[in-house]
Amino acid sequence: MHNIPKLFTVEVVAGQFGVHPETIRRAIRSGRMGCYRLGGCIRVSADQLAAYLEASLCSSRKQDLPTSAIPSFLYRKFRHENAGV
Repeated sequence: MHNIPKLFTVEVVAGQFGVHPETIRRAIRSGRMGCYRLGGCIRVSADQLAAYLEASLCSSRKQDLPTSAIPSFLYRKFRHENAGV
C-alpha cells in the first residue's frame, strides 16, 4: 500500500510561515517549491516544504546548523497532524 502524504493548501502554508499566499504561489511558479496540482488546486507536502526551507537557508546559517535541523523543525509543525497515517 502506498503512503499518501498529508497535503496543505497554499493558504495554510502561507499562514504557518507568516507570508502572503502569493509569496508561496510565486515560489511554486518559479520552481523553487514543489507542489501537487489536483483538479486545479495546489497542494504542498511536508517533504516539499522541508526541501524548500533547506534550499532557502542563508549560506551563513548553513554553516551553523546541521542539515537535519531544518527538516526536524518543519516536521514538528506539519507532520503532527499526519501522525498515524
